[in-house]
Amino acid sequence: MNHIPLSCFSGCLVRRSHGWVWSDGSVETRITEIPSINLDLRTRDETPRLVEVPITLAESFDALRWVFDGVSDGSFDVDVSSGCFPALGRKVGTTATCLSVRHRPVAVGVMVVLVPHPRWQAWCVSCPIVPLWRPQDEADLQQRAIELQSSRG
Repeated sequence: MNHIPLSCFSGCLVRRSHGWVWSDGSVETRITEIPSINLDLRTRDETPRLVEVPITLAESFDALRWVFDGVSDGSFDVDVSSGCFPALGRKVGTTATCLSVRHRPVAVGVMVVLVPHPRWQAWCVSCPIVPLWRPQDEADLQQRAIELQSSRG
């Protein structure tokens, strides 16, 4: 089995034996984690069956970069879901700025990437855990990563 490095925000936050640590050595206590196979994401019983991966999770968790890249290259659709997710719930009011958005009648919800179920299951086997944090901490975590990236030069 391939070992996927456990990091977030382009490597600024890394999973160590004693927890999640920023690149400057400070410990991040707002991150929890869950086994990836236990991550309770909604699925859509379409053909093919699809898993709704919150786009902010795909953006932030480096091991899910393949999902975010799939949005960029058009492999995966983006949608707005009214569902609740255990991680990174970002509420959006419009989908007008996202080119590959599938327009649905839901006006406000969580931006999700629609990933084929078999690909998601295969990824879960290769990645043991997924980081979680509260939606109200997301902006602060992102800002911390930006500051650390800019200090690298």
